[in-house]
Amino acid sequence: MQSESIAKLMPALLKAQKAIASVKKDSKNPHLKSNYASIEAVIDAIKLALNDNDIVFIQPLSMDNDKVTVVTRLIHVSGEWLESRVSLPPMQNKNDPQGLGGAITYARRYSLCSILGLSQEDDDGNSSSDLRSVDDLNKAVTAIIKECNLSADDVYRIAGVKVRPTDAAGLRAVLLLLEKHKESLNG
Repeated sequence: MQSESIAKLMPALLKAQKAIASVKKDSKNPHLKSNYASIEAVIDAIKLALNDNDIVFIQPLSMDNDKVTVVTRLIHVSGEWLESRVSLPPMQNKNDPQGLGGAITYARRYSLCSILGLSQEDDDGNSSSDLRSVDDLNKAVTAIIKECNLSADDVYRIAGVKVRPTDAAGLRAVLLLLEKHKESLNG
């Protein structure tokens, strides 16, 4: 979505993008044995470049029928704006605010990177072809399920899926949500 005109926003956004370096991966994912950029690293990488070019970003949340939506809006001083929206699956366990917070943070991070066309620096020398296989991802998901003593229904509820994914991207997403759940249990 965007304002009626973005003629002033786009040149400013282009200048900001030229000033933004890649986002540093400052956090570790122990199950995928990889690094990722925290929301703080993303904000640190973008805020000054955006503000220097008269752009501010906001990320309000909206709620509709138990579904949380993260809105990422870039606003230029002219009043022109550009936004994206990411809706999260309804929260099954109303007593898991940490799980919801983790999912919101995840959506904020990816939404900011997406709307700004950002990549994350490859600090470990691995290319996308070096990512874990479906087999290895399944093993990592199964390990967390056993470690946390989760049922299939628990996994579906936590990950917001109806069946266990069979593709690498789906398994990675489930694994990340299970890791957030595990962290909330370990408090």
